[in-house]
Amino acid sequence: GYGTILENRFNVSLRQIQRIAADYDRQITDGAIWPDLTPKHDVIRGSASDLTEEIMECILEYNSMDGYWRSIRDFTNQFNTIYGTDFAHTTMYKYTTIMGSVIRNSHVKPLLKDIHKLNRLLFVLNRLEPNGDGTFHIKSMKNVVHVDEKWFFVTRTARKIRTLRQEQRHPDQSVVHKSHIEKVMFLAAVGVPQIRPDGTYFDGKIGIWPVVEHTVAQRASVNRPVGAEVIKALSLTSEEYRHLMVKEDGVLARVREKMAWLGESGVIIQHDGASPHEGRGNDFHLACAGWEHGFKIDFIKQP
Repeated sequence: GYGTILENRFNVSLRQIQRIAADYDRQITDGAIWPDLTPKHDVIRGSASDLTEEIMECILEYNSMDGYWRSIRDFTNQFNTIYGTDFAHTTMYKYTTIMGSVIRNSHVKPLLKDIHKLNRLLFVLNRLEPNGDGTFHIKSMKNVVHVDEKWFFVTRTARKIRTLRQEQRHPDQSVVHKSHIEKVMFLAAVGVPQIRPDGTYFDGKIGIWPVVEHTVAQRASVNRPVGAEVIKALSLTSEEYRHLMVKEDGVLARVREKMAWLGESGVIIQHDGASPHEGRGNDFHLACAGWEHGFKIDFIKQP
C-alpha cells in the first residue's frame, strides 16, 4: 500500500509514518487549518548508544563469515567467544538494528553453469512465436503433458484416527524403524485443464502409476501366508520407465484416451533430464512408440 511506498521512498519506518498520519488527523479534528507536523524534539529519545566503529567492524566481519544464518542468541554467544566480549543478546539485537539488520528468507538454488543457463534460455525461446509486428507470444501449452516421478512414504509416524465406543481400538501401524519408513515412487502425468471441442471439461488429470512389482509369496511367514500377493517397491530404471510409458494402460495409452482430439495436431510429453528417461535408448524407443496407432506424441526434455 501507500505506507510501503512512503517507507521505501523516504527511508522511514512504517510506524513513524502511521504516527505522523495520526498526528495529522488529530490536528484536523481539533480544527487546525495548517497542521504542524514538524518534530517536537531536537534530539533522539533514549540513552545514547555505545556502539563504536570498532564494534561495528567486528559485527560486520563475523556476520559476513559465519553469523548471518544464526539466531540472535547464537550469534551473540559465538561473537563473545571469538572476540572476547560479554554482550547480552538484547544489546547485540540493538546494535544490529542500528546497523540496519534485515531478516529475510534464504532459499537453496541450483548451481547452474553457463551451459545450463544457455539451455534454459534456448528452451524458453523455443516456446515463442512471432506475431508479425515484431512482438512475440508464448505458444499454447494445451497440448503439453508434464510427466514426473515422486517418492511417498507408505505411512506417517503419527496420525489422528477416529474410534467409536461401540468398536475396539484400532491397532497401531508398525514398522521396523521409524527413521526408515518404506517409500514408494509414483509416476504422474498431468496436462492443462481445458474445454474439449465437444464442450465437455477436461481436468488435466492423465493418471498416476506406482513403481512397484506384484509377486506371490513363495513361503509362509509371520507377515503373510504362502501364495499371498506381495507388492514390492522398485526404483525407476530405464526399462521400468519405458514399461510404464508403453504398457497397455500406461502413460501413452492414457494420453491417447483422454486427449483424443489432439491426435492429428500432436501432443508433447515434457519430462526432465533424469537418466532413466533417455538412458538405454529410451529416447529412440519412446519416440517410435509415440507415433503408433495414428497418434502423434513427441517427447521433449526440460533443462
